[in-house]
Amino acid sequence: MRCILFEHQYSMKRNLTLLSLFFALTVFGQHKVIFIKDSLTHEAVSFAAIQFVDKQNGIYADENGQALIPDTVQQVFISQIAYHPKKLDLKWVNHDETVILTPAPNILPEVVITNVSSKRKEIGYLQKKGSNGLIAFPNTNFALFIPYDSTWISQPYITSIISYLEDNLIKSEKYPSARCNIRFDLRLPDANGAPSDASLLEKRVINNSTKIYKGKEIVKLHEPVLFPKEGVFVVIDFITPNNPSPRLLISPTLNVSGAFKTSQTWSRTMTNNFEWIKMDKNDPAWQYTITQFYGQNGIMNLRAGLQIAI
Repeated sequence: MRCILFEHQYSMKRNLTLLSLFFALTVFGQHKVIFIKDSLTHEAVSFAAIQFVDKQNGIYADENGQALIPDTVQQVFISQIAYHPKKLDLKWVNHDETVILTPAPNILPEVVITNVSSKRKEIGYLQKKGSNGLIAFPNTNFALFIPYDSTWISQPYITSIISYLEDNLIKSEKYPSARCNIRFDLRLPDANGAPSDASLLEKRVINNSTKIYKGKEIVKLHEPVLFPKEGVFVVIDFITPNNPSPRLLISPTLNVSGAFKTSQTWSRTMTNNFEWIKMDKNDPAWQYTITQFYGQNGIMNLRAGLQIAI
């Protein structure tokens, strides 16, 4: 009896082991694993955006730089605002792949001054007139250009980034909502007037998804940055790790205003090959939204700006 029981138990354990192995192999076979690392330090690149080129949706890597890519995806476009983007062909990747990203250049002042003037001023597109909430989708970046003011007597320092954000969780089966991390950066304009790959920050600022947003958000920089005479872009990146739904609604909502005559806001999304495009009526992705809220001659800009020391 004891032998029969032992054989029965052994048989059950063996079957369970085989079943677990079969399940693991099945799950593993449904995905490819990529590990994203820094080309200089070989450390993990956290929260990189991974666009599924042939599927028109995507995910984010986790904080360890790891992401699971469905086997049906043949090609991905990987980007992170601190690095040069890279396109990766997955046709010949069987199980896992390490992807190396090259850091984008940091254009920093030669001397970092910490004891800047105590006289503060807020600049940018901060007016409430015509304000509406802009709900982002996964793998979407926004950037607001703030020009240099030629009337300034001396070149000011940027001490903080300002944005207007509201938690807006909508319960919907068709459009599920999720909280996200928010990453802020400062960029120079490129030759075409779009945000360049060159960051003004040595360390990007990240706000955690657990934070509650109720309007004006002042994000202090780790170190003051000299305001560039070419003007500067405030770049906002919504990070939603490991959620492939292209219709996921992101919280918080980013407020926009139609109170200005010139469009200064740019965006890049999965649907425009992740290239920066100005959010005006010439961009089909935003044409309906702009005309719906602001009319045929309308414009809209992010309600965002900078706190400077002068």
